[in-house]
Amino acid sequence: MLDLGLDYPSSSGSESDHEPTRKRHKVSSASPSATGKAEVKANKPTPAPKPPRKLPSLPSSYASASAAHDNPSAHQGRVRSRPFVDGDYYAHVYLELDVSASLRRAIDAALAEASSAEVRAVVPSDGKLHVSLSHPLPLRRDAVKPFPTAVSRALSDAGAFSLSLAGPPVVYYNTFGGPSQAAGRGTPTPGARAFLGLRVGAGARELAGLLTKLEGILVKMHLPRYHAQPEFHASFGWALCPSQEGGGDCSTGVTPFPADLVARLARHTDPVLAEHPGWRVSALCVKVAKDVERIEL
Repeated sequence: MLDLGLDYPSSSGSESDHEPTRKRHKVSSASPSATGKAEVKANKPTPAPKPPRKLPSLPSSYASASAAHDNPSAHQGRVRSRPFVDGDYYAHVYLELDVSASLRRAIDAALAEASSAEVRAVVPSDGKLHVSLSHPLPLRRDAVKPFPTAVSRALSDAGAFSLSLAGPPVVYYNTFGGPSQAAGRGTPTPGARAFLGLRVGAGARELAGLLTKLEGILVKMHLPRYHAQPEFHASFGWALCPSQEGGGDCSTGVTPFPADLVARLARHTDPVLAEHPGWRVSALCVKVAKDVERIEL
């Protein structure tokens, strides 16, 4: 055979003998000057945040608009027992009583008799008398819908009942300084209102039962409770309580309806109430702002 003179590498040789040599690079440490700059930057204090900019002040019209709600001259001289709060929706729980023609004539005659006391009628335009089961209740927006629903649930087991108005007119006072704690008929307070009302006879016990159910809702929703010892009645007129003349305690008021005047009013209402058949109460009204919801009993 011919010898071509070719020299082949041995297969038993190590593969590492044929790998290319890798160069190793030395990593030089940072210079002292670069390290010093990094430390100075790390120790540099953070600048204090800029104070927030002040909001522009509201125009004076905003304050005057709120004050107008508490101005007695804008409300027939009445003084609020609770300052106006923007965003409140006032609620009221009451019964409605239809007024017959004879009873309406008697009420009109009584109001005319009391004209010397500058009395104002409170009979609504629909000609119905109201028997209150609550004070005006300030509701926030999130309670406007839940409140009537809660009242309906609380009275779900209540039934209809008979009611009558009896006796001569009675004077009731919207006492300041905590009307929910005033018992019975209240006391005259300067700037507060005195009401002429017809007292509930039959049905007072049933009204007390309804009130007990309602008070659980008022307590739970942190709303003012009704009078501690209420005397249920239907008001038909009101007048402001003047201050006591001759100085003295400025917190003491004088009734605008003296006893002799009330006795004269009874001559108009007593005969009609004695012959009135009374009412059958089968619903209760819950008014929130201008919306009225009837709850069947």
